[in-house]
Amino acid sequence: MAGTIKLDGTTFLSKSGSDFTLNNVTDIGSVTAGTIGSSVTFPAGHVLQMKAVNIPTSQTISGGSTGWTGVSQTDITLNRNSGTHVLYCLQGGGAYSNSSGRSMYTIGRRTSGSTYTGTEVDLSTDADEGNSRVYGAGAALLVPFSISCFDSASISGDYTYRFFYRGAGGDVDFQKSDRGDITAYIMEFNPS
Repeated sequence: MAGTIKLDGTTFLSKSGSDFTLNNVTDIGSVTAGTIGSSVTFPAGHVLQMKAVNIPTSQTISGGSTGWTGVSQTDITLNRNSGTHVLYCLQGGGAYSNSSGRSMYTIGRRTSGSTYTGTEVDLSTDADEGNSRVYGAGAALLVPFSISCFDSASISGDYTYRFFYRGAGGDVDFQKSDRGDITAYIMEFNPS
């Protein structure tokens, strides 16, 4: 059944089938209950969800130059919406190596599986350099993380994001102890 409610000759509320539509409304006051339906379209730039993890104290993972080492403490799982973008970031703490001429590379990856073997997708176009490289020519290297990864894949469903790193020429380690807080965070948003 269709119908309308008018105030001062202007349609205020209309009904078509089971759908109701507010018309010509500039201020409806406070909405104190209800659920936003899945068919609602949010504006460009709108953040749909944000999650963060703080790396616990005394988590040390050593990795050499033979390949990428995953840091499972940075894992964040999102239920993605099709057509959105994701920004995945790592901040604080520090990468450390005690030898000269040392580099540390970091890359973000996502997976739809239970592991990162055969299901991972790099969030960088450079599989060797990753999303960032830190280099120290002196006797030691200790630099805070400031890394961001951009994922514009039009996918939906559950995906887990993780940071990986590797050293060039020897071990580097990833830890919070004596280096300050390390936070990984992720935002899903409507692209502008």
